[in-house]
Order: sequence, then C-alpha cells, then structure tokens
Amino acid sequence: MDFIPSRNFEVHQLADRLFDAPKDIKGELKTAFCMENMQKFITDIGLSDNFKDLDIGMENMEKFADKVIEVGGLPWKLDRERLIQIYKDAF
Repeated sequence: MDFIPSRNFEVHQLADRLFDAPKDIKGELKTAFCMENMQKFITDIGLSDNFKDLDIGMENMEKFADKVIEVGGLPWKLDRERLIQIYKDAF
C-alpha cells in the first residue's frame, strides 16, 4: 500500500506517542508496529473489528467509502472500489 507522506508521519507519531515504539524501528516497520498495536488496543478494549458484529449492514459499505474519500482521513492512496472491497472484507 502506498502511504501519503504527511499521513505516514502522523501514523509514526501515533506509534511513538501512544504505543511507545522502539526508537530503532523506522519506515514501514514503524507503520506495521502501529497497525499491530492499534488492532491489539481495539481487541483489548472490547471493540469489534468487523462490521457484522457492530450490526452494520453490507448496504452501508459504499456510503462509508464515499464519506472517507470526502473527509480524506486515510494514510493510504486508495480508490473508491478498493476501499469498498476492504470494507466488505471486514464484514
């Protein structure tokens, strides 16, 4: 996945500030560290990691994708179809 440089910086800040990333990891390793720890955090606090468990229907995937594209908050470059597929896979 291609990261948008400014967003990549923010992901690395999150890794450092929230998850106390080791100082010797950089680049993609730091991004992966952040993503793994975010998943663990979500599990630890009891949130579901899929839409079905949250009682969100498949019919909402396109709306979610459109809203994310509108807001522009992802650290990756994704087109609408790929984003919809990611959401459907999370169902």
